[in-house]
Amino acid sequence: MMQSRLTKAKKGEVVSKLPVGWIKGPDGKYDYDPATRDTIKTVIDTFWQTRTLRGTVKALKKAGIQIPNRKGERIHLRKPTCGRVMRILTNPSYTGVYVFGETQCQPEGAVLASGHSKRNNIPEENWIKIFNNHPAYMTEEEQQEIMAILRKNNFHRRDRPGRGPALMQGLLRCAVCGANLSVCYPQKGYMYSCRKSERLAERPCIVFTSNDLDRFILRELFKVLETPPV
Repeated sequence: MMQSRLTKAKKGEVVSKLPVGWIKGPDGKYDYDPATRDTIKTVIDTFWQTRTLRGTVKALKKAGIQIPNRKGERIHLRKPTCGRVMRILTNPSYTGVYVFGETQCQPEGAVLASGHSKRNNIPEENWIKIFNNHPAYMTEEEQQEIMAILRKNNFHRRDRPGRGPALMQGLLRCAVCGANLSVCYPQKGYMYSCRKSERLAERPCIVFTSNDLDRFILRELFKVLETPPV
C-alpha cells in the first residue's frame, strides 16, 4: 500500500492530508480554511515581530490566541507551545509545497507500543515535492529566513546536575570531543569520564578521579565571593 501511494505521489498526486490551514473543495482544489486562516497568519506575523520562538508563544498567550490542531477530522484549539508554533513556522506545507516521503518504515525493525513500526527520517533531497500545490501562508524564502533566525537563537542545553556529591556533575565537557562528562561513584569518591566515548564503546577521551577538583573549584569560588570582580 505504501508503495502504491509513493508511486502516485511521484506522479503529482496528493496522497496524504495537509496540516491545519486548508480545506479541499468539490473540484479537488485546496483553499484556505476560513476557520484557521487568521490564526495561522497571526502566528507567523507574531514571529516576525518578536523574532524568537519563546517570544512568539508568550505574545500569543497574552493575546489569548490558541493554536488549531487536527485530531481525526475535527479541529481542536490548543494552548500555544514552542513545539506547536515551530511546526507552523517550519513545515514546508505552509509555503504551498506538498511533501511526501519524509520518513519510511525501518525494515525488520522493532514494533512500537502503538503497534506501528519505527520510522526513520529520509534526507530532504529524497523527498517528493509538489510545488504550488495549494495557497501559501509564506514564501519559501521567508521560511528559510525564519529557520535561519531559529538556528541563530538556538542554544546548547546544559545538563542539569544530578544526584551525588560530585560538585561539577553535569557541568563539565570533554576537552577532546566536546561531549558531556558523566560521573560514576565506584566505592568511595567519584570518577569523571567522556560520555560520547562511552556510547560508542570506545576508550574514553578523558577519564579521571580527583576529589581535589571540587576543593579547587570551591577555593576559587570563595575568592570571587570575597572580592567580587568590578
